[in-house]
Amino acid sequence: MVLAVTLDNPAPDEKAPFRKVQRCVRAFIQFQLMARYESHDDETLSMMDDYLKEFYVTVEVFKQFRSRKVAEKQAAAESLHQVAEAELEAAEMSDFTCHEAFLKKQLEIIHQQQLDFTDELISFNFPKMHLMQHYVDHVKQFGSINSFSTDAGEAAHIDHLKKGWAKSNHRNAYQQILRYRDRIHQFKMRELNLMQLAREGIFDDSIVEVYQGLLPATGM
Repeated sequence: MVLAVTLDNPAPDEKAPFRKVQRCVRAFIQFQLMARYESHDDETLSMMDDYLKEFYVTVEVFKQFRSRKVAEKQAAAESLHQVAEAELEAAEMSDFTCHEAFLKKQLEIIHQQQLDFTDELISFNFPKMHLMQHYVDHVKQFGSINSFSTDAGEAAHIDHLKKGWAKSNHRNAYQQILRYRDRIHQFKMRELNLMQLAREGIFDDSIVEVYQGLLPATGM
């Protein structure tokens, strides 16, 4: 609905890109809806391939809205590095004309490399988008995609990484995350042991006083 309202009554020079936006969004939505089918045949898989091809043909219309500033900044840093190397090589030439010609040629090459680098950074070839290219093969080999879920991994990601990151000082964070996770795991293992001992009535009153918060309620 939002897209339909946004693209309503385009100006004459906007009609072509607006139509491309509609084609792109429609192909993406249709592909995702078909990917959720509980069963597939050759026809549905062929349609998914067609929708994906349509999406990649038209997705360039959104390229200008990607994080261009970050991409251009990184590309500029890459370009400066290349320029420094080119100048260093050129400085070793004794003939000034050769030096100037070589440097001009190198700068042209570097400028093109910068454009290519920027274009690559603002492309849609990142993991979540690239993964769609493998959906059809995945269905052919393993069946419906709905048979698989990332919920367990995403939930574990919170305990395994995010909580440790939040507790760290964000310096050398990986080591702190591992130590935090290891410490929490050890406490949980101790809690399970104490709960079992509580059920069996094996420990004395002093342990009860120390670990009162970890023990099960009376009668468990």
